[in-house]
Amino acid sequence: MTNLDTYSHVWPPATIMLRPRVELLYTIIIYFVAFNLHTQHTAPMYARTFAKEKKYISTALILHIFAGVAEVAFFHREQWVMGIARPDIITFLLCIMQSITNLILAKFLRRGYPVITRPSYQAGAILRPILSGLALIRRDPDMHRSSVKIINAFIYTRLIIWLLQYKTPRCIRPRWPGQYAIAVPLAAMISMINLANGGIDSFGLFRVMFYQSLVVSLVVVSSYVTYQLENP
Repeated sequence: MTNLDTYSHVWPPATIMLRPRVELLYTIIIYFVAFNLHTQHTAPMYARTFAKEKKYISTALILHIFAGVAEVAFFHREQWVMGIARPDIITFLLCIMQSITNLILAKFLRRGYPVITRPSYQAGAILRPILSGLALIRRDPDMHRSSVKIINAFIYTRLIIWLLQYKTPRCIRPRWPGQYAIAVPLAAMISMINLANGGIDSFGLFRVMFYQSLVVSLVVVSSYVTYQLENP
């Protein structure tokens, strides 16, 4: 278990207070860049797609965005004021809301190769509440940080797609479904790196391995269920 005193043995006080400010600036920059490079062009397409689905899908999307933005905002506000963000019941409930709506939206996913991209989203939606719940029970700021930082996978996905589409030589550039299928799991794993400030899994390797195992398990289960439905 990690407590707040742990950090005093790792960094001097000035560094502990500087990191939240650097991280907030970094988060603002990557969200701004991703929006300008990708999301402002794809958001209208998402709106048209969800408009054709059931009404509760649009509601799920709104709640998904709200919960994710609120959770990230609370995290950075706590870091800015206290130096380290502590887990609490509000952020845990926001995590649950963001994860449940993530699962709802993944069910209707049509982008990439759904057999791969859908489990990639679902695995992240399963992993986050586990980390957030353990963080709340153990009062562990590292684990809380890990859960919140996975939300940034949304941004990394858009940046990776942009790089594959515009910065990759045409001869090796994947087609659009392939770009999405590559970007989603890769972005999730990137978001799990550089998570904790201390502890045995400070690099996030165990989280990446658990995420990969979840993706593979979901692919196998989904394929099995599909086969059983098609071959009663």
